[in-house]
Amino acid sequence: MTASVTPRNRPTISDKAPSAEDFPQILFLLNMTSHQKSYLLSAESNIALLYTPMYEHFGIVPLEAMASGLPVIATTSGGPTETIVDNGLSFPSESTLSSESLTTTTTGLLRPAKVAPWTEAISSLLSLSPSQRAAIGQAGRERVKNVFSREKLGESLEKACIDAACIGLPIPYETGFKKMCAFIIIGSICFACGLAAFGVGEYYARQR
Repeated sequence: MTASVTPRNRPTISDKAPSAEDFPQILFLLNMTSHQKSYLLSAESNIALLYTPMYEHFGIVPLEAMASGLPVIATTSGGPTETIVDNGLSFPSESTLSSESLTTTTTGLLRPAKVAPWTEAISSLLSLSPSQRAAIGQAGRERVKNVFSREKLGESLEKACIDAACIGLPIPYETGFKKMCAFIIIGSICFACGLAAFGVGEYYARQR
C-alpha cells in the first residue's frame, strides 16, 4: 500500500500566470494543449529547442520544432539521428551576402549526452545572427516538407507496397490463391443453392 501524500508535501499548481518580476527562469508545463505548444514553438524569442531524451524510437518533438522553423539540439541516439541534419554551423560572411541569400542544410545539432558538448552547442547557436538562425529554421521547414510530410508518407507507403509485391510470386502462384479461389467458388455455389431453395419455397407457397 502506498503512503498518502500529506497536504504539506503535495505539489500545488497555480492557476495564475507569474508576474513579470517573479517570472521563473525555468517553467514546467504539464499536459500542454495544442494551442500552448504552437504558441511556444512559434515565439519570436526562441533560440532553439533542446530535446534531451535518449534512444527515442522516433521522436515527433524535433519535427514539430523544425516545422515551426526552430533549430533543434538533440542527443546522438535514436530517432533524432534520422530526422535532424547536422552539417555544422559554417556560414559565409554576412558582409558579402544579404540575409536572404544565407542557406544551409543544417536543421539542428546532434551532441553526446554530456554537459560540455551541449554547452558548446547552445553557445554556438547563441553566437549566430538572427538571419543565420532563420536559415537553419528554413532548412528545418524544408526537410519536414520534403521528407516527413503527409504527401511524402503516402509516396513512401505506396513504394513500399509495390516493392513488397515485387518480392513475392505472381498472385496465381501464391500459397493462398487457390484456397481463396476455392472459398469463392464454394461460397458462390452455396449462395446459388440458397436462392434456388428460396425460389422453390416461394413457388410452392403460392400454389397452396
